[in-house]
Amino acid sequence: MIKIIKTGNHRTIRGAFSVEGPTPYVHNHTTKMTVRSAKSGFRFIIGEEEIKVNGANTKFTNGIHATYLTNNKGQDVRLTEHILSALSGMGATAADIYLEGSNQVPVPDRTAQIFCKEIKRVGLKDTTKSLLSVKVMKDIYFTDNLGSFVVMRPSDTTKISALIQFSHLFEDQYIKLELSPENYWNEVMWARPFIRIDCATNDDYLDAIKLLKAFPKKMEDAPAMVRSNGVWITGIKPLEPVRHKVLDIIGDLATLGFPIIADMSFVRPGHEFHRKLIKYLWKLISMKQ
Repeated sequence: MIKIIKTGNHRTIRGAFSVEGPTPYVHNHTTKMTVRSAKSGFRFIIGEEEIKVNGANTKFTNGIHATYLTNNKGQDVRLTEHILSALSGMGATAADIYLEGSNQVPVPDRTAQIFCKEIKRVGLKDTTKSLLSVKVMKDIYFTDNLGSFVVMRPSDTTKISALIQFSHLFEDQYIKLELSPENYWNEVMWARPFIRIDCATNDDYLDAIKLLKAFPKKMEDAPAMVRSNGVWITGIKPLEPVRHKVLDIIGDLATLGFPIIADMSFVRPGHEFHRKLIKYLWKLISMKQ
């Protein structure tokens, strides 16, 4: 169903950049993240601990709508999806990501926009290490039997489509795009997440974000799409919810450790479903090695 092929060399950032921002789930706390060039693959480095980004280390999401990675020593890194999405979407396949202050990636605005602007500012370069990619050779159908599924078809380029269904918030949304730095910049990086509750009052909003201690106390300042009395009070851009789902898909697929060349159609995607898919693909890769 899949084939491991060489697709040129790894690409990494030129030099380094740093971003500091709120640490989700920790009140009044910030984390500094520094991204540096690397020869091959993605790594998170926290103090003396190293966590390689690959399917073996994609362990769990803990039910809080975020992706975690862990190493064989039990050290984990949390909220990896947006920085990995930004790097992958902009064309990088290698970087060392250092965290100071916590084991959580900072989320200045809960999109990939700040990261992408830094990547564009410093630029990318090829490394001397060969890049291995996963190319889908025959149709793959994968489901969690809970309503989410993906069909992965052979393709010479990477294409991603997503259908999301949240009938209590908006009509079904669908988008399809070919993954390229230009498309990622224009179509994906700026999309915000949304809160799945119709907040009639500010008290409802506070209830909805009680686990997200880094969120501002006023709905109007929320770095996410929030509803009040059936209206998106923070505004909503065309197909923004499904665009953010694609942002998450790209970041979570990066945890496989191999770029995927396929035409992928996701229905009802989500972090936990992505984790299960990565585990399935990792088993297929292990059989090839």
